[in-house]
Amino acid sequence: TEQVDGAYNVSWNWNGSLLSTICKDGKVRVLDLRNAAKRIVGECAAHDLPEKASCITWAGEHRLLSAGFAKGSQRQLRVYDNRKLDRGAIATHNMDVSNGAMTLHYDNGTGVVF
Repeated sequence: TEQVDGAYNVSWNWNGSLLSTICKDGKVRVLDLRNAAKRIVGECAAHDLPEKASCITWAGEHRLLSAGFAKGSQRQLRVYDNRKLDRGAIATHNMDVSNGAMTLHYDNGTGVVF
C-alpha cells in the first residue's frame, strides 16, 4: 500500500525511526522508511471528515495524537497506540464546533499537550 492523495501532516517519533502521517484519504499511517519490504507498519481510519485539515504528533514512545473533525464540524482529538494501530483510536474526545483546524504540540518532559 502506498500513501494516497497526499498527507496533511507528518511527524517523526522521538528517535527518528518511525514517521506518522495523517492523509487526505482519511487514514493514519505509521511508516518505517528504512524497511523497503514493508514501509507501512500500521494504518487505521483517522477522523470522520477527511476532507478537512488534520494534524498528528507523537506523544511519547508509543502514543499518537491527532486533531481533526467529526461530523457536524465538531473538532475532535484522538489517541492511538502505534503498536495496535489496526484497532483504531483508543480514545476520542469531541471538543467544540468550529471550522478552524487545530495544531498539536506535545511536551515530552511534562506530558502536556497544547
